Amino acid sequence: MRPFLPLRNRLASPLLFLLLVGGTIAFGDEAHWKKDQTDGMPSRAFCLCLALFWPGHLFAADWPQWRGPNRDAAWTESGIVKKLPSTGLKVLWRAPIAMGFSSPVILDGKVYLSDAELEKPIIRERVHCLAADSGKVRWTYSFVTTAPDWFFTADQARGPGATPIVRKGKIYALDLFGNLVCLDTLHGKLVWRKNLNEEYQMQGTSVDTSPLVEGDLLILLLGGKGGAGVVALDRKTGREVWRSLEEAITWSSPIVIEAGGVRQLIVWTQQSVSSLNPANGKVYWREATSTGGSPGTAGVSTPVFQNNYLLVGGWMFQLEKDRPAGKTLWPEGRGVSRRILSDTSTGVLLGDYAPIGIMLR
Repeated sequence: MRPFLPLRNRLASPLLFLLLVGGTIAFGDEAHWKKDQTDGMPSRAFCLCLALFWPGHLFAADWPQWRGPNRDAAWTESGIVKKLPSTGLKVLWRAPIAMGFSSPVILDGKVYLSDAELEKPIIRERVHCLAADSGKVRWTYSFVTTAPDWFFTADQARGPGATPIVRKGKIYALDLFGNLVCLDTLHGKLVWRKNLNEEYQMQGTSVDTSPLVEGDLLILLLGGKGGAGVVALDRKTGREVWRSLEEAITWSSPIVIEAGGVRQLIVWTQQSVSSLNPANGKVYWREATSTGGSPGTAGVSTPVFQNNYLLVGGWMFQLEKDRPAGKTLWPEGRGVSRRILSDTSTGVLLGDYAPIGIMLR
Protein backbone atom coordinates (compact mmCIF):
# COMPACT_ATOMS: atom_id res chain seq x y z
CA MET A 1 0.00 0.00 0.00
CA ARG A 2 1.16 3.54 -0.71
CA PRO A 3 1.05 6.20 2.03
CA PHE A 4 -2.50 7.12 3.02
CA LEU A 5 -4.12 10.42 2.18
CA PRO A 6 -4.43 12.01 5.64
CA LEU A 7 -8.02 11.85 6.83
CA ARG A 8 -7.70 15.50 7.83
CA ASN A 9 -7.89 16.23 4.09
CA ARG A 10 -10.83 13.91 3.55
CA LEU A 11 -13.33 15.01 6.15
CA ALA A 12 -14.75 18.43 6.89
CA SER A 13 -14.31 17.92 10.67
CA PRO A 14 -11.88 14.99 11.05
CA LEU A 15 -11.39 15.33 14.78
CA LEU A 16 -15.01 15.77 15.72
CA PHE A 17 -17.44 12.89 15.68
CA LEU A 18 -21.09 13.28 16.51
CA LEU A 19 -23.75 10.63 17.02
CA LEU A 20 -27.36 11.23 18.00
CA VAL A 21 -28.95 8.21 19.64
CA GLY A 22 -32.17 8.15 21.62
CA GLY A 23 -31.73 11.65 23.00
CA THR A 24 -28.02 11.46 23.72
CA ILE A 25 -24.97 12.70 21.97
CA ALA A 26 -21.67 10.84 21.90
CA PHE A 27 -18.82 13.08 20.93
CA GLY A 28 -15.06 13.53 20.87
CA ASP A 29 -13.32 16.88 20.59
CA GLU A 30 -10.05 17.95 19.00
CA ALA A 31 -9.12 19.53 22.31
CA HIS A 32 -8.55 16.03 23.68
CA TRP A 33 -5.82 15.37 21.10
CA LYS A 34 -2.30 16.34 22.06
CA LYS A 35 1.07 15.97 20.41
CA ASP A 36 3.54 13.54 21.90
CA GLN A 37 6.65 15.56 22.66
CA THR A 38 8.94 12.66 21.87
CA ASP A 39 8.03 11.76 18.31
CA GLY A 40 5.43 14.26 17.10
CA MET A 41 2.73 11.59 16.83
CA PRO A 42 -0.76 12.07 18.28
CA SER A 43 -0.99 10.70 21.79
CA ARG A 44 -3.36 7.96 22.90
CA ALA A 45 -5.13 10.22 25.39
CA PHE A 46 -8.33 10.69 23.46
CA CYS A 47 -11.62 10.70 25.30
CA LEU A 48 -15.07 9.38 24.50
CA CYS A 49 -17.72 11.44 26.23
CA LEU A 50 -21.43 10.99 26.67
CA ALA A 51 -23.48 14.11 27.28
CA LEU A 52 -27.10 14.46 28.26
CA PHE A 53 -29.16 15.88 25.39
CA TRP A 54 -32.66 15.64 26.78
CA PRO A 55 -34.07 14.31 30.05
CA GLY A 56 -36.19 11.54 28.53
CA HIS A 57 -35.42 7.86 28.16
CA LEU A 58 -31.86 7.16 27.16
CA PHE A 59 -31.00 5.04 24.12
CA ALA A 60 -34.60 4.69 22.92
CA ALA A 61 -33.28 4.04 19.40
CA ASP A 62 -30.31 1.91 18.46
CA TRP A 63 -27.60 3.12 16.09
CA PRO A 64 -25.87 -0.15 15.12
CA GLN A 65 -23.91 0.90 12.04
CA TRP A 66 -22.53 3.77 9.96
CA ARG A 67 -25.22 6.50 9.59
CA GLY A 68 -27.76 4.64 11.67
CA PRO A 69 -30.24 1.75 11.42
CA ASN A 70 -31.05 2.34 7.74
CA ARG A 71 -27.69 3.87 6.81
CA ASP A 72 -29.44 7.13 5.96
CA ALA A 73 -28.52 9.32 8.97
CA ALA A 74 -32.22 9.67 9.83
CA TRP A 75 -33.01 10.10 13.53
CA THR A 76 -36.68 9.38 14.19
CA GLU A 77 -37.01 9.82 17.96
CA SER A 78 -39.21 12.51 19.49
CA GLY A 79 -38.67 14.84 22.43
CA ILE A 80 -35.42 16.46 21.34
CA VAL A 81 -34.91 19.97 22.70
CA LYS A 82 -34.81 22.85 20.24
CA LYS A 83 -32.24 24.83 22.17
CA LEU A 84 -29.26 23.64 24.17
CA PRO A 85 -28.90 24.91 27.75
CA SER A 86 -26.71 27.99 28.15
CA THR A 87 -24.54 26.05 30.59
CA GLY A 88 -23.82 23.40 27.97
CA LEU A 89 -24.55 19.71 27.88
CA LYS A 90 -24.13 17.67 31.03
CA VAL A 91 -21.36 15.09 30.65
CA LEU A 92 -22.57 11.74 31.93
CA TRP A 93 -19.27 9.88 31.65
CA ARG A 94 -15.86 9.82 30.00
CA ALA A 95 -13.77 6.88 28.86
CA PRO A 96 -10.23 6.97 27.41
CA ILE A 97 -9.70 5.62 23.90
CA ALA A 98 -6.80 5.64 21.44
CA MET A 99 -6.52 6.77 17.81
CA GLY A 100 -9.27 6.32 15.26
CA PHE A 101 -11.84 7.99 13.04
CA SER A 102 -14.51 5.29 13.12
CA SER A 103 -17.83 6.29 14.67
CA PRO A 104 -19.19 4.68 17.83
CA VAL A 105 -22.26 2.48 17.39
CA ILE A 106 -24.93 1.70 19.98
CA LEU A 107 -27.14 -1.36 20.42
CA ASP A 108 -29.04 -2.75 23.39
CA GLY A 109 -27.50 -0.36 25.91
CA LYS A 110 -23.91 -0.92 24.79
CA VAL A 111 -21.46 1.34 22.94
CA TYR A 112 -19.00 -0.28 20.52
CA LEU A 113 -15.94 1.49 19.17
CA SER A 114 -12.72 0.53 17.38
CA ASP A 115 -9.35 2.26 17.84
CA ALA A 116 -5.61 1.61 17.54
CA GLU A 117 -2.59 2.04 19.80
CA LEU A 118 0.62 2.84 17.92
CA GLU A 119 3.96 1.73 19.34
CA LYS A 120 6.39 1.64 16.41
CA PRO A 121 6.67 -0.82 14.68
CA ILE A 122 3.58 -2.35 16.32
CA ILE A 123 -0.08 -1.40 15.92
CA ARG A 124 -2.50 -2.81 18.45
CA GLU A 125 -5.96 -2.81 16.88
CA ARG A 126 -8.79 -2.85 19.39
CA VAL A 127 -12.58 -3.18 19.58
CA HIS A 128 -14.28 -1.99 22.77
CA CYS A 129 -17.67 -2.61 24.31
CA LEU A 130 -18.81 -0.13 26.99
CA ALA A 131 -21.98 0.21 29.02
CA ALA A 132 -23.94 3.07 27.49
CA ASP A 133 -25.27 4.30 30.83
CA SER A 134 -21.95 4.40 32.67
CA GLY A 135 -19.03 4.06 30.24
CA LYS A 136 -17.81 0.99 32.11
CA VAL A 137 -15.77 -1.31 29.89
CA ARG A 138 -17.57 -4.60 29.32
CA TRP A 139 -14.81 -6.10 27.20
CA THR A 140 -11.94 -5.22 24.85
CA TYR A 141 -10.65 -7.39 22.03
CA SER A 142 -7.23 -6.65 20.52
CA PHE A 143 -4.71 -8.03 18.07
CA VAL A 144 -1.30 -6.90 16.91
CA THR A 145 -0.22 -6.02 13.38
CA THR A 146 2.69 -4.11 11.86
CA ALA A 147 3.13 -1.22 9.44
CA PRO A 148 6.05 0.34 7.50
CA ASP A 149 8.06 3.17 9.02
CA TRP A 150 6.30 5.91 7.03
CA PHE A 151 3.02 5.10 8.78
CA PHE A 152 4.40 6.20 12.16
CA THR A 153 4.73 9.88 11.22
CA ALA A 154 2.53 12.78 12.29
CA ASP A 155 0.96 13.08 8.82
CA GLN A 156 0.19 9.39 8.35
CA ALA A 157 -0.37 7.81 11.77
CA ARG A 158 -4.00 7.13 12.62
CA GLY A 159 -6.43 4.46 13.67
CA PRO A 160 -9.30 2.72 11.86
CA GLY A 161 -11.66 4.72 9.66
CA ALA A 162 -14.34 2.10 9.03
CA THR A 163 -17.22 2.09 11.50
CA PRO A 164 -18.03 -1.36 12.96
CA ILE A 165 -21.45 -2.91 12.39
CA VAL A 166 -23.44 -4.97 14.91
CA ARG A 167 -25.95 -7.59 13.80
CA LYS A 168 -27.59 -10.50 15.64
CA GLY A 169 -25.06 -10.95 18.41
CA LYS A 170 -21.97 -10.32 16.28
CA ILE A 171 -19.83 -7.23 15.64
CA TYR A 172 -17.72 -6.86 12.50
CA ALA A 173 -14.74 -4.50 12.59
CA LEU A 174 -12.25 -3.62 9.84
CA ASP A 175 -8.91 -1.84 10.19
CA LEU A 176 -6.96 0.30 7.71
CA PHE A 177 -4.91 -2.62 6.44
CA GLY A 178 -7.73 -5.03 5.64
CA ASN A 179 -7.76 -7.03 8.87
CA LEU A 180 -11.38 -8.05 9.50
CA VAL A 181 -12.68 -9.59 12.72
CA CYS A 182 -16.04 -11.02 13.71
CA LEU A 183 -16.62 -11.04 17.48
CA ASP A 184 -19.51 -12.14 19.66
CA THR A 185 -21.05 -9.12 21.35
CA LEU A 186 -21.58 -10.80 24.73
CA HIS A 187 -17.95 -11.40 25.67
CA GLY A 188 -15.91 -10.10 22.72
CA LYS A 189 -14.68 -13.57 21.79
CA LEU A 190 -13.24 -14.06 18.32
CA VAL A 191 -15.61 -15.93 15.98
CA TRP A 192 -13.51 -15.60 12.84
CA ARG A 193 -10.81 -13.37 11.39
CA LYS A 194 -9.52 -12.68 7.86
CA ASN A 195 -6.53 -10.85 6.37
CA LEU A 196 -8.31 -9.38 3.34
CA ASN A 197 -5.22 -7.64 1.99
CA GLU A 198 -3.38 -10.93 1.83
CA GLU A 199 -6.31 -12.88 0.43
CA TYR A 200 -7.44 -10.39 -2.21
CA GLN A 201 -4.20 -8.48 -2.94
CA MET A 202 -5.87 -5.15 -2.33
CA GLN A 203 -4.51 -2.24 -4.30
CA GLY A 204 -3.45 1.24 -3.41
CA THR A 205 -5.03 2.86 -0.42
CA SER A 206 -6.35 2.42 3.10
CA VAL A 207 -9.63 0.64 3.82
CA ASP A 208 -12.03 3.15 5.34
CA THR A 209 -15.37 2.06 3.88
CA SER A 210 -17.72 0.81 6.57
CA PRO A 211 -18.94 -2.81 6.20
CA LEU A 212 -22.59 -3.41 5.32
CA VAL A 213 -24.80 -6.36 6.29
CA GLU A 214 -27.48 -7.55 3.87
CA GLY A 215 -29.27 -10.61 5.20
CA ASP A 216 -26.54 -13.15 5.92
CA LEU A 217 -23.99 -11.34 3.75
CA LEU A 218 -21.25 -9.02 4.94
CA ILE A 219 -20.45 -6.69 2.02
CA LEU A 220 -17.08 -4.94 1.71
CA LEU A 221 -15.39 -2.59 -0.76
CA LEU A 222 -11.84 -3.92 -1.14
CA GLY A 223 -10.41 -3.04 -4.56
CA GLY A 224 -8.81 -6.48 -4.76
CA LYS A 225 -7.43 -8.31 -7.77
CA GLY A 226 -9.35 -10.93 -9.71
CA GLY A 227 -12.60 -8.99 -9.82
CA ALA A 228 -12.68 -8.42 -6.05
CA GLY A 229 -13.51 -4.72 -6.10
CA VAL A 230 -16.58 -5.56 -4.02
CA VAL A 231 -16.76 -8.78 -2.00
CA ALA A 232 -19.60 -10.42 -0.08
CA LEU A 233 -18.80 -12.86 2.74
CA ASP A 234 -21.03 -15.20 4.69
CA ARG A 235 -21.23 -13.15 7.88
CA LYS A 236 -21.42 -16.30 10.03
CA THR A 237 -18.26 -17.98 8.70
CA GLY A 238 -16.29 -15.41 6.68
CA ARG A 239 -16.54 -17.59 3.56
CA GLU A 240 -16.65 -15.71 0.26
CA VAL A 241 -20.07 -15.81 -1.44
CA TRP A 242 -19.46 -13.52 -4.42
CA ARG A 243 -17.11 -10.91 -5.84
CA SER A 244 -17.73 -8.16 -8.39
CA LEU A 245 -16.03 -5.30 -10.29
CA GLU A 246 -12.36 -5.06 -11.23
CA GLU A 247 -12.17 -1.53 -9.84
CA ALA A 248 -10.21 0.42 -7.22
CA ILE A 249 -12.02 1.58 -4.10
CA THR A 250 -12.73 5.04 -2.78
CA TRP A 251 -13.48 5.87 0.88
CA SER A 252 -17.23 5.92 0.23
CA SER A 253 -19.34 3.40 2.16
CA PRO A 254 -21.95 1.37 0.22
CA ILE A 255 -25.70 1.45 0.77
CA VAL A 256 -28.61 -0.83 -0.17
CA ILE A 257 -31.80 0.74 -1.50
CA GLU A 258 -35.23 -0.37 -2.75
CA ALA A 259 -35.71 0.92 -6.31
CA GLY A 260 -36.98 -0.40 -9.62
CA GLY A 261 -38.79 -3.22 -7.84
CA VAL A 262 -35.59 -4.75 -6.43
CA ARG A 263 -32.95 -4.20 -3.79
CA GLN A 264 -29.89 -2.47 -5.20
CA LEU A 265 -26.39 -2.26 -3.73
CA ILE A 266 -24.93 1.17 -4.59
CA VAL A 267 -21.14 1.40 -4.66
CA TRP A 268 -18.88 4.31 -5.60
CA THR A 269 -15.45 3.20 -6.84
CA GLN A 270 -12.67 5.17 -8.51
CA GLN A 271 -14.00 4.11 -11.93
CA SER A 272 -17.78 4.18 -11.52
CA VAL A 273 -20.98 4.53 -9.59
CA SER A 274 -22.57 1.10 -9.90
CA SER A 275 -25.73 -0.69 -8.87
CA LEU A 276 -25.32 -4.40 -8.04
CA ASN A 277 -27.65 -7.18 -7.08
CA PRO A 278 -26.71 -7.58 -3.38
CA ALA A 279 -27.56 -11.30 -3.51
CA ASN A 280 -25.02 -12.23 -6.20
CA GLY A 281 -23.00 -9.14 -7.19
CA LYS A 282 -24.30 -8.93 -10.75
CA VAL A 283 -24.35 -5.42 -12.23
CA TYR A 284 -27.77 -3.80 -12.73
CA TRP A 285 -26.39 -0.52 -14.12
CA ARG A 286 -23.10 1.38 -14.14
CA GLU A 287 -22.05 4.98 -14.86
CA ALA A 288 -18.38 5.68 -15.46
CA THR A 289 -16.46 8.32 -13.56
CA SER A 290 -12.86 9.07 -12.63
CA THR A 291 -12.23 9.49 -8.93
CA GLY A 292 -8.70 9.81 -7.59
CA GLY A 293 -7.07 9.74 -4.20
CA SER A 294 -5.98 13.34 -3.76
CA PRO A 295 -7.87 16.24 -2.15
CA GLY A 296 -10.62 17.48 -4.45
CA THR A 297 -10.85 14.22 -6.39
CA ALA A 298 -11.30 11.62 -3.63
CA GLY A 299 -14.57 9.76 -3.11
CA VAL A 300 -15.53 9.98 0.55
CA SER A 301 -19.21 10.88 0.91
CA THR A 302 -21.89 8.23 1.33
CA PRO A 303 -24.59 7.95 -1.38
CA VAL A 304 -27.99 9.38 -0.41
CA PHE A 305 -31.30 8.02 -1.76
CA GLN A 306 -34.87 9.28 -1.62
CA ASN A 307 -37.92 8.94 -3.90
CA ASN A 308 -35.91 7.45 -6.79
CA TYR A 309 -33.28 10.20 -6.61
CA LEU A 310 -29.73 9.06 -5.88
CA LEU A 311 -27.12 11.66 -4.90
CA VAL A 312 -23.47 10.63 -5.04
CA GLY A 313 -20.94 13.35 -4.24
CA GLY A 314 -23.00 16.06 -5.94
CA TRP A 315 -23.83 13.79 -8.89
CA MET A 316 -27.60 13.28 -9.14
CA PHE A 317 -29.18 10.18 -10.68
CA GLN A 318 -32.81 9.53 -11.59
CA LEU A 319 -33.66 5.86 -10.99
CA GLU A 320 -36.44 4.16 -12.89
CA LYS A 321 -39.51 2.96 -11.02
CA ASP A 322 -40.22 -0.28 -12.89
CA ARG A 323 -36.77 -1.76 -13.43
CA PRO A 324 -33.26 -1.47 -11.95
CA ALA A 325 -31.83 1.30 -14.13
CA GLY A 326 -30.58 4.84 -13.66
CA LYS A 327 -29.41 7.86 -15.61
CA THR A 328 -27.55 11.09 -14.86
CA LEU A 329 -29.94 13.93 -14.04
CA TRP A 330 -27.25 16.55 -13.38
CA PRO A 331 -24.65 17.95 -13.83
CA GLU A 332 -25.24 18.03 -17.58
CA GLY A 333 -22.58 18.12 -20.25
CA ARG A 334 -19.61 17.37 -18.00
CA GLY A 335 -16.86 14.94 -18.86
CA VAL A 336 -16.44 11.73 -16.90
CA SER A 337 -13.62 13.19 -14.79
CA ARG A 338 -15.72 16.23 -13.75
CA ARG A 339 -18.97 14.57 -12.72
CA ILE A 340 -18.21 14.63 -9.01
CA LEU A 341 -19.06 18.10 -7.69
CA SER A 342 -18.30 17.34 -4.04
CA ASP A 343 -15.89 14.59 -3.06
CA THR A 344 -16.12 14.69 0.74
CA SER A 345 -19.42 16.30 1.72
CA THR A 346 -22.40 13.95 2.03
CA GLY A 347 -25.44 15.78 0.66
CA VAL A 348 -29.00 15.92 1.94
CA LEU A 349 -32.24 15.44 0.02
CA LEU A 350 -34.94 17.79 1.36
CA GLY A 351 -38.06 17.78 -0.77
CA ASP A 352 -37.13 19.27 -4.13
CA TYR A 353 -33.78 20.54 -2.86
CA ALA A 354 -30.36 18.94 -2.43
CA PRO A 355 -28.05 21.04 -0.21
CA ILE A 356 -24.45 20.00 -0.91
CA GLY A 357 -20.97 21.44 -0.59
CA ILE A 358 -19.59 22.27 -4.06
CA MET A 359 -15.94 22.18 -5.08
CA LEU A 360 -14.78 25.17 -7.11
CA ARG A 361 -12.33 24.22 -9.84
